[in-house]
Amino acid sequence: MSASKRSINLTLYRENATDPYVPGTVIASRKRTFAVPYRPSADAADCSANPTRWYSSKHDACYNGKAFKIVFEFSGLKLPDELVYGISYNTSTSGIEPHGTRPCQSTTEGCPDDSLNVGAEAGLPARGTDVYPDGVFIDQQAGGDCDTDASVPDEFSLDACNWRGFNPLVRFRVKK
Repeated sequence: MSASKRSINLTLYRENATDPYVPGTVIASRKRTFAVPYRPSADAADCSANPTRWYSSKHDACYNGKAFKIVFEFSGLKLPDELVYGISYNTSTSGIEPHGTRPCQSTTEGCPDDSLNVGAEAGLPARGTDVYPDGVFIDQQAGGDCDTDASVPDEFSLDACNWRGFNPLVRFRVKK
């Protein structure tokens, strides 16, 4: 299976003591290029309930994406007890520097990086504490869809309801 080189950014922020719905100041940021594997093609025969998914014979299950691990290393950082993190990358229409119109947008498959996501899993984190178990900080094109959501469209802010029961698959390890 082939892969595509993609730049992905990780930014660490301090908690904002005056407004918990927006991050505080930046602690550190890193940009790295990763080989992002292409997911297998959709399999309408084995995934008839959702024909856009691909089938894994190993797991006997259908999936939307292809999970892979990326690692960012920061040395010499003193992290606070609580922080906010942001993972960002460019797509055709989103990101710090969107790619803009590209030939792949007019194909059936579309552009591979337009479907790049951060994985999420049901349940609480295995270690540590999720201060906002019903939400994540996200920069989304539209605001949230619940009365308690204070997220701001097109700004990196807390979406306090659309992620209920799910946590991004992210792990921080501090070396001593």
